[in-house]
Amino acid sequence: MADPLRYFPRPELAHELVLSVSGKRLFDSGVSGLFLAAPRRTGKSTFLRRDLGPALENAGACVVYVDLWEQRGTDPGIRIAEAVARATSEAQGVVTRMRDKLAAAEIDINGWLGLRAEKIGDVDGPTFTVALNALGGMTRGPVALIVDEAQQALTSVEGEQAMFGLKAARDAMNSPDDIRLMLIMTGSDRDRLLRLVSSGSAPFLGAQVRSMPTLGKDYVRFVATAVERVRPELAPVDPAAMMRAFIALDEWPETFDAELGRALHPLHEPSLEHYEVRLEGAAIEHRIVERDRMSKRFGSLPPLQRIALWRLLEQRERFRPHDRAAATFYAQALDMLGEHRTVDANKIGRAIERLRAASPPLAWRSARGEYALEDAAMQSWYDDLVAAGKWPPVA
Repeated sequence: MADPLRYFPRPELAHELVLSVSGKRLFDSGVSGLFLAAPRRTGKSTFLRRDLGPALENAGACVVYVDLWEQRGTDPGIRIAEAVARATSEAQGVVTRMRDKLAAAEIDINGWLGLRAEKIGDVDGPTFTVALNALGGMTRGPVALIVDEAQQALTSVEGEQAMFGLKAARDAMNSPDDIRLMLIMTGSDRDRLLRLVSSGSAPFLGAQVRSMPTLGKDYVRFVATAVERVRPELAPVDPAAMMRAFIALDEWPETFDAELGRALHPLHEPSLEHYEVRLEGAAIEHRIVERDRMSKRFGSLPPLQRIALWRLLEQRERFRPHDRAAATFYAQALDMLGEHRTVDANKIGRAIERLRAASPPLAWRSARGEYALEDAAMQSWYDDLVAAGKWPPVA
């Protein structure tokens, strides 16, 4: 497209979430924080950075953002502590430069400047409660901590401890009429995010996980308007037709934008009919390619990894890798695959670890030994094949 699509802002959604997490909405105290689930590649992280973060800052909050999907080689507990420490150190620098003015205002800054930010979360360092309280004091307002892909914290003992530390800070800093710590936890997999709030050992037991609104019709109307602006000969564009294509493309804005660019290429005849046909064909091809990609990846796995992933797809949250029923399943599945061999717990354990170590990973494991799929879209692929009587796929 001659004029590529720009970012679609969602200020209304950001405003509503700020009201919710700050306790300014009726029947929504904000004390617990926000737990938001949205599928990967649907614009969640971009919204957090470009809409919600600035909206929180405009409301007077000090925003700390950390994405646990980035730098997955670093322990998630360390990533959270580093993000808080970085914000605290920056605030300490500001306080140091304004020391005289703050002293004149009779604000006690000694404790803030003596806090060792680099030791946050360590056994001999300040707790998250102390650090976040100090950060709020130095910035003279509430602290908004956004943890993107928060379910990754549960993959390590340190990460889980960090979550309990944040829960303690939340309880110490918040009351129904005074929210000083706004916690926003997001995840691309609702089932895994629920493990932060629903199990008996969950750090935020009792909080509610909500589905973050998808881009939807407003985004499609925005795109339709952009198309009419850069290709006026196509006006009026039918938003309903574009919405069907957007849904068929899994509501991935980046993919939708790319396919629009191809469909509207100047080399193509500039007719609305041909443009719609091209976009519809791209959506169909996308679905075929995605399903084929998963089938090929599953079929290329060694037999033990394949049957372990098969069991995980079938059992979901009930998956137990080493119980008696699983052992029976593994033996029967190997026979179906034409692999006549014995299998023991150690071999299956190694197969599951290789699923976790794959690039990109296929399996997820919490520090407590709970398992889940890494790519939630694979569950839909499996369910569709089972419903069609085409499982297992032919290698």
